[in-house]
Amino acid sequence: MKPRTKGRIWDAWRSWLHRVFNRCVGPWFYRKWYFEWIYRKPDPWNYAVNEYEGARYAELLSFVPLGGSPRVLEVGCAEGYFTTMVAQNRPATVLGIDVSSRALARARQRAAGIQSIEFERIDIRVQAPGGLFDVIFCCELLYYFADASTLARVRAHLLALLASNGALVVMHPWPASERFHGGLFGTCAELVLETRVPAQVGSRRPYEIAVYRRRPSMVTPVGQPAK
Repeated sequence: MKPRTKGRIWDAWRSWLHRVFNRCVGPWFYRKWYFEWIYRKPDPWNYAVNEYEGARYAELLSFVPLGGSPRVLEVGCAEGYFTTMVAQNRPATVLGIDVSSRALARARQRAAGIQSIEFERIDIRVQAPGGLFDVIFCCELLYYFADASTLARVRAHLLALLASNGALVVMHPWPASERFHGGLFGTCAELVLETRVPAQVGSRRPYEIAVYRRRPSMVTPVGQPAK
């Protein structure tokens, strides 16, 4: 059997196991305590030295406009590596949210002195931050919310946060990305798929990026007569 074929079989098998585990155990297992335990030590995912993380961060950063003053949200910001990168490289106001107080404490320490960045402890499953955002990042997160009701609730929160003509950037490992991208957001009437970066199938950790643009709002501004 060719290595590429073996890789596809292993990825499909791993994705299936992940879905089964999340559907059966995830709603109980992935509580706030789990992430506090994960972040008992700094950088549990090796963000600082992992080539995979560095490559995807650089690719994701390209979706933040160079001009203007966009308001950017990162959902599941962890210790703030990418959140801080956005604030340092773009003229943006950035908010990072996460459920782990330990991760957020390190994120605030990392971003100390940067006036354009804030962090809040928010669980996107149950609430959303205030305001609207021009760019929202939701990356390697949705597979923690395998049950349909939680995914629908998270999608509703993200849509409520996305400004008119704003961009929702989602990135997840392939082949799980097919479910969490097109399956979850591709059916939304409010969104149109603007960009899709297909997975490099055969690479060690193939991932896919999709950018959905919110259709311009048709709501009549307050104080103006409807036409």
